[in-house]
Amino acid sequence: MLEVKEVTLSFETRPILSSTSFSVQVNEVIAIIGPSGTGKSSLIKGMMGLIPFNHGEVLLNEAPLSPKTQTIGWIPQNYGLLPWQTVKQNIFSAVKLKQSKLSSEIMQHYHQLVLELGLVELENLFPGQLSGGQAQRVSIARALLLDPNLLFLDEPFSALDALTREKTQDLFVTQWQQQPVPTVVITHDVDEALFLGHRIFLLAGNPATVSKIWENPFWHQRITQSEKLLERFQLSDLIREELRHSCD
Repeated sequence: MLEVKEVTLSFETRPILSSTSFSVQVNEVIAIIGPSGTGKSSLIKGMMGLIPFNHGEVLLNEAPLSPKTQTIGWIPQNYGLLPWQTVKQNIFSAVKLKQSKLSSEIMQHYHQLVLELGLVELENLFPGQLSGGQAQRVSIARALLLDPNLLFLDEPFSALDALTREKTQDLFVTQWQQQPVPTVVITHDVDEALFLGHRIFLLAGNPATVSKIWENPFWHQRITQSEKLLERFQLSDLIREELRHSCD
């Protein structure tokens, strides 16, 4: 389980996060939404150890979270691919930092990922030759090949068109179900939060903290039944209203 305990963050004299606490279960994805500039990306960077929190602690399975001792999967908005490396080289780039030798299990996992993510015919291409959806699938494969202890996603699908975004979301959830770990997703999109998050957190305030948490019964569902569609719309409308109120 991932535990964030009373973390605070300031940049010089400007407070960003105020006494923020929450937990993420092993088989859970949480989606964090909030107004622009509230510190959502800073929260993830702090949890990853990229920037230091002023106070508080982050624990994974009751041990301090550290990239030195745990494996963190990271799927950023801009894909984070190295332009001089092929698709295959990019997918292996993170795992090679962790392990000097590629075991037969890693190779088997690689072949499974590229097959299921539709990357087999793209292995020898470079990032500049890929579409946005293809590049994001490479980013997903790179993170999952690590067999991570937890996953962080920072607006991973925001640059994609609507149809590609839905397809890539489906592919990610399918892969996550095979490798469930505590997962934190940052998004501005309420519909995306409803699809990806078992729970939805609102980060709001100045300085920001988790001000609302919603249980989400519609995780990984494309709703077509009229009764469920109404229930989902009501939850979506409630979240949007709170989000609008937090921007005032």
